[in-house]
Amino acid sequence: MDPIGNNVATQVGDLARPKQTAQDQHLQADAAREQHLDAPPSPVAAEDVASAVAQMQQVVEAASGRNLHFQVFEGTEDVFVEIRDAHTEEVIKQIPAQDVLEMRARISEVVGLLFDNQA
Repeated sequence: MDPIGNNVATQVGDLARPKQTAQDQHLQADAAREQHLDAPPSPVAAEDVASAVAQMQQVVEAASGRNLHFQVFEGTEDVFVEIRDAHTEEVIKQIPAQDVLEMRARISEVVGLLFDNQA
């Protein structure tokens, strides 16, 4: 078939094929999400996490002159990141903020007390 014939055949095929509605697209996306949520999370090796963190630290330091310090909050064992100036070691930002970490610890404590009193 010549190039013009191929082009016409493609256009006819596009017209003949029913268009997918937005609702169909949402249904397909929801089904894909449900399949993904049903699958158990795959474990990640500690070495892989450490390697990824080291790479992020190098990239951030090279690009911005700032250091990333990953730490664990003792109250909830949540991981938080401190962004520090590379020269002065001054904390520029903490993610999540200290207030948020402390609030999560208090909420966990209250929830624990509620369940202990109900048992």
